[in-house]
Amino acid sequence: MPAYHCADVFMFIFEWTILLLLVAVVLSAIARLATYIGTAAAVPVLRRKLPATERTIRLPGGPLIPIAALAICLLFLSAAEAKNWIAGGIALAVGAAIYAAARPARSEASA
Repeated sequence: MPAYHCADVFMFIFEWTILLLLVAVVLSAIARLATYIGTAAAVPVLRRKLPATERTIRLPGGPLIPIAALAICLLFLSAAEAKNWIAGGIALAVGAAIYAAARPARSEASA
């Protein structure tokens, strides 16, 4: 009777799938924190640059909320391991390359 290795193949595929999902989760968390850092840092700048209107929302504490959010995000990022920073840098480089490659096509289409 021949021996089939279906269980071995399944476990190989399963382990790699779990590994890729974990990497994607870490990259997603770092990307969300980076986006939130940009947002939290932009709030005080935009409050100074843009005039207040009747629809402007003012929270108690003024700039303390975005500054606290920025500090918390930096605290979370300080807990990241070196491999997470490397993976985030690689993802940033790939994204920048895709953006640079698509940019000439976008500028030609708008012209």
